[in-house]
Amino acid sequence: MHAHIRYVEAMAKLGRPDAAFDGLLRACPILIDQDVPAALPRQSNPYFSSSDAAFTDRWQARRRFGWIRSGRVGINGNR
Repeated sequence: MHAHIRYVEAMAKLGRPDAAFDGLLRACPILIDQDVPAALPRQSNPYFSSSDAAFTDRWQARRRFGWIRSGRVGINGNR
């Protein structure tokens, strides 16, 4: 999430308001499934420490990293 916020900041500084706003919408958990179809339900405020794919462990995540982009594995926010 922190890297994503830096991306939004960069888009704003580069004069790309549409990309910055789109990035903010993707960070907001309200109706996030409309912008990030693989998003799993999570707490109702944006104050979580990370957004992670719902893998069992880091080894499974490494083997199946491509599943994130394809939407085959859900993404959730963790406290």
